[in-house]
Amino acid sequence: MAVNWNQLQSPYLQGDISTRLGGIASNLAKARSLLDSGTNEQVALQLIRECQFLIEWTAPAELLPQLFAEILVPEGVLTEVTTAGEDDAAARQLPNVAWIQVVKVTAIVPEVAAWDLGKGESQVLSLASTTTDCAAVVDDRAARRCAQTLNISTISTGGLLVLAGTARHHL
Repeated sequence: MAVNWNQLQSPYLQGDISTRLGGIASNLAKARSLLDSGTNEQVALQLIRECQFLIEWTAPAELLPQLFAEILVPEGVLTEVTTAGEDDAAARQLPNVAWIQVVKVTAIVPEVAAWDLGKGESQVLSLASTTTDCAAVVDDRAARRCAQTLNISTISTGGLLVLAGTARHHL
């Protein structure tokens, strides 16, 4: 069954931020329950896919430059994101965002390399470890553990949503 995401977006955006965050949390809880029980894996995957759109709609990209002085994106992350394809919102939007600074990370910090993370995570953490007053946006569990071990500040995508929701009321 094909879903017309554009048709669903307008009514979804009618709700306030707390209602939208509640919907995301509810979908993720349902998906986890379905996956934990081993039943309806396809339904769980569809709920997760839906959350991708809900997250995109809930934390609009235009809020990020209002929240942060600089937004640095390592080349490796840009490449990973943009090769995700037309179905991925970030793949469609990121190349056209004017307020990001694409940064070439020429070397992975040895302490990060020892964790054998993916290219994007390694570049993000290497950049964050050599940049003052910044936080790395990472969701990968191993990358978050690595960052914690190396005292690198992090924020998750969910954390950005909460921050954006809180800031929206003050901006």
